[in-house]
Amino acid sequence: MSVSSTIAVLSATVLSSHNKYKRLDTNDINAENYKDYLISSDFETRAKVAELGYGLKELVDDPNWYVRKQVAKQGYGLGLLIDDPDEDVRVEVAKHGFGLDILKNDESRYVQAEVKLQLSKRKRT
Repeated sequence: MSVSSTIAVLSATVLSSHNKYKRLDTNDINAENYKDYLISSDFETRAKVAELGYGLKELVDDPNWYVRKQVAKQGYGLGLLIDDPDEDVRVEVAKHGFGLDILKNDESRYVQAEVKLQLSKRKRT
């Protein structure tokens, strides 16, 4: 059996074994079923749940930075997320004007730049 034939057989086997599992469509997420999506191993699915404003209490501690970023975009858990190890999450916290006095001294220049932008917006109003 050639390498390409072996790969084709393995691919068919793997794909057919996945048919036994219910596929969740992120377009179907709503207030009644969002909990079904919280346990997904796919971080993009969990991020979509957060983007829609569901499950924020559970997702604020998600291991994936992108999911936590989506939680921060909703303005949820900013007190926790201000200390997030990922700078993209902290930028989202700053975009909400939260903790600017702390974030102005952040190690990330990206975060510092967002703080300066938010502070300049406050001065204009």
